[in-house]
Amino acid sequence: MRWHEASWGCRASNWTRTEDTLMTRSTNSSCRTWAAWLTALLMVIAATMVVSDAIAQGAPVDQATAQQKAKARVHFAKAKRAFAAKKHEEALTELRASYAIVASPNSRIMIVQVLDAMGRSAEAYGEASAVMTEAEAAAAGNPKYAQTADAARQLRDSIRPHVGMLTVQVPPDTTGAVTINGVEFPRGYWNQPVPVMPGPLTVQLDQQPAKQLGIEAGGEATVNVAPPPPLPPPPPPPPPIADVEEEDDEDSLGMKGAIGIVAA
Repeated sequence: MRWHEASWGCRASNWTRTEDTLMTRSTNSSCRTWAAWLTALLMVIAATMVVSDAIAQGAPVDQATAQQKAKARVHFAKAKRAFAAKKHEEALTELRASYAIVASPNSRIMIVQVLDAMGRSAEAYGEASAVMTEAEAAAAGNPKYAQTADAARQLRDSIRPHVGMLTVQVPPDTTGAVTINGVEFPRGYWNQPVPVMPGPLTVQLDQQPAKQLGIEAGGEATVNVAPPPPLPPPPPPPPPIADVEEEDDEDSLGMKGAIGIVAA
């Protein structure tokens, strides 16, 4: 099951860039209003999930061939035209296709911008975090990617007021499954803040009682779903009652009678 996406209002922005240079942004207007109630949690976070579930990673920039770069640019050009026409899904598809050929941090940063324009703020925040890590690593071989890392950091900071940060605390030795709004929450994201869309959340560990909470845009929340402590062992059974030998009443009376007669 995939995370459902909420429907949001608009954020009109103009972007300009080329494949090997940073994009600049001129925001004309910004509006974020609910178009439909949040039906489930939007959660696509950090590099691992984004790469494995959404983006196939291509050749590193410094290892890509001229032919690979040419193919990547074709997809990138299509993405630019689609984005200008506000065909965001098409733009996202083309950008991911470009990134699958050449893993350019500059291509991925545009994915952040498209996601943000689509109102998929939590996903955009996680993707921006991944771009920062990727660009910082690429900057070791090409200093220009230090600018990409800075741009990704600025984008992430601009998105932060529109998402909440949720930390689900779970003991590390827990073997069960955690769900958020009915969707399994990956174990790799336990015990760390992750971006979520604002709204009501239901967090549950297996069949334990669910935890209900709400999170606001720009806010933070922590929920502990530790399993209950194991029941104490039952008390030991009481020791058996020892048998007690009782004197025979008749024999006892007979002896007393005999003693009484002799004494008289």
